Amino acid sequence: MIAQQIGGKAVRDALFLSSHPVRDLPRVVLVSAAVSLVAVLAMTRLLSRIGPARIIPLAFAFSAVLSFAEWALLPSAQGAIATLVYLHIAALGGVTVSGFWSVVNERFDPHTAKQLIGRINAGGALGGLMGGLLVQQCSARLELRTMLLGLAIASLVGALCVSAVGGATRRPLEQVLGPLASLRLLKEMPYLRLLAALIALTGAAAALCDFAFKATVAAHLAHGQAMAGFFALFYGVASLSTLIVQAGFAKRALAKLGLAGTIATLPGGFLLVGLVGATLTNLVTVVVLRGVELTLSHSLFRSAYELFYTPLRPEKKRATKAIIDVAFDRVGDAMASAAVMVVLLVLPGRAASIAITVAVVASALALWVSFRLQAGYVATLGQELETKAIVLSPQDAVDATTRSTLAGSLAALDRQTLLEGIERLRQARASSPLPPRLPAGRKVVGELPSEIAPLLARIGDLFSDSVERSRRALALPLDPRLVPFVLSLVAKTELRRDALGALQRVHRRAAGQIADALLDHGTPAIVRFYLPELLALAGDQRAADALVDGLGDERLDVRTRCARGLAQMREQTPDLYLSRARLVEMAERELAGLALARVPGDLILTHVFDVLALAFEEKGLCLAWRALRSGDARLHGTALEYLENVLPGTLCGILWPYLDDHRAERAAPRARDLIDAGLRASMGSGSAARANGGVVSGSH
Repeated sequence: MIAQQIGGKAVRDALFLSSHPVRDLPRVVLVSAAVSLVAVLAMTRLLSRIGPARIIPLAFAFSAVLSFAEWALLPSAQGAIATLVYLHIAALGGVTVSGFWSVVNERFDPHTAKQLIGRINAGGALGGLMGGLLVQQCSARLELRTMLLGLAIASLVGALCVSAVGGATRRPLEQVLGPLASLRLLKEMPYLRLLAALIALTGAAAALCDFAFKATVAAHLAHGQAMAGFFALFYGVASLSTLIVQAGFAKRALAKLGLAGTIATLPGGFLLVGLVGATLTNLVTVVVLRGVELTLSHSLFRSAYELFYTPLRPEKKRATKAIIDVAFDRVGDAMASAAVMVVLLVLPGRAASIAITVAVVASALALWVSFRLQAGYVATLGQELETKAIVLSPQDAVDATTRSTLAGSLAALDRQTLLEGIERLRQARASSPLPPRLPAGRKVVGELPSEIAPLLARIGDLFSDSVERSRRALALPLDPRLVPFVLSLVAKTELRRDALGALQRVHRRAAGQIADALLDHGTPAIVRFYLPELLALAGDQRAADALVDGLGDERLDVRTRCARGLAQMREQTPDLYLSRARLVEMAERELAGLALARVPGDLILTHVFDVLALAFEEKGLCLAWRALRSGDARLHGTALEYLENVLPGTLCGILWPYLDDHRAERAAPRARDLIDAGLRASMGSGSAARANGGVVSGSH
């Protein structure tokens, strides 16, 4: 296909410049822009209704028919047919290339497309090299007219190839958008408007450069076969340099610079070389400038540009891509042609240098637009994840909501751990110099300060052998000095609800003591499990810092509760400071221990996404995790691409082995029953509801 495009450009330019003076070029470009607009509006409706996989092969076949007709009619009306060839290549060439990339975009998800588009581009560069060399060799032996037959054959081969590539994408769409709807989408989506502006500006710069290039070549070379050979050689060398840049730098550029940085190489490179060309305009500088523009536009720019469409849903992509790719490119051509026509009227002797200067200005504007695209791309990936209806069954939803929070807590609630905690409390009571309760009527005011006596009496009530007496003591207003004693009662199943209620009433004043208990590994695990919820109620920076430190706890269930507590705090206090570097470090620690973990890896990955949702955009991270678990290959790739654009590269390198082929496990029904039983038996309705309200519960 690319061989046909490159060969077609060489024959088109040679035919036109052999039959017309170069001053006619701007007028023909304006006419071709109008023809292209009509063609793309008609094609947009067909692409939306039928799809590129069926329409684009027909477009190639129609191009072949036109080439045969032009071959037959050229001897009788060379000037008119040369103009027709120019209009034919300009109008259909852009539509077929845009449609081919639509086929690729629809067939592959964003992550897979990023891996494959580089290879496709490299193959296109190789085809362009072959097409240019073929025309260059044939130009010495064959007439230009005969080369039109070669273009017709190449178009037929392109039809067959695109038909084979698009076989998997021939599916009807639920919604078909017409041209008016396409324009409304452009109006409503700033992201698409940026893409359209980028194409218009780079198209204008390319058209201005092309005029300067052809005007300079026409002034130095004879018309006819020699010019055809030069153009073929030039396009062949440009294809060779495209192949070298694509194979050697495209993948690295996408990895290091990102999509926005990679797409900015075209306007940025043109800007640098164009400044030299505008200052010193001659055959060498103009040829180099045009070569740089062609090389970058068909390698790095194309590799990044096509990826910007991958997040769009098919109906939106079909309705807008051809308009942006072709119509706005032709708008750029029209603006450039109008500028050139004015220059030819005012300063015809300096038309080439002025055209390059205006192209440099357009490239500077395109560079500014390029760096605004990245945020729109990431946002569009998130919208695609959100609107793709990742719906889990009710059974899965219950499982997903509770597994990461509660599966670890079952270990904390097992009988042996609980008995050990109770035994430690009994030993502490036995060795304590303070009696567990005061005998009735005993006066201690003379032995201890008067304010201590009520505390001792209250401690005695708290640790009474009577559960009802302990509950009555917990129901009274709580002195903050009694917080450590009440914290120890959280380990007792029969008093847990009352102890937590007492602590909730003083959670702000007691936040420091609660934080100390959370971070003290000597505190029983069952107690630490409930403390993040109390700290989350405090809602201040001190409590948030303690919860971040709690993400390093030795128990997964405690770490998970800390993450959920932080999510609750951030929802209530949006301006809360959470160190992104610290949270990323905690996520990396989780991943580093994943291979040695004795719990299912899916639980740890869920917790990792909880932590990352605190450091980055919460909604997008949650949707990405749902997409990874959905089982849909395209959504899986979209989620990977979103994460690759949001998370740091080092973290992606650690995370990727667990996600690239990750399909989340489904918990066995028995495990779900155990989790539900643990909820009912140990946490109570209020705690259970809060445990299910974390970040990942929203993401499942």
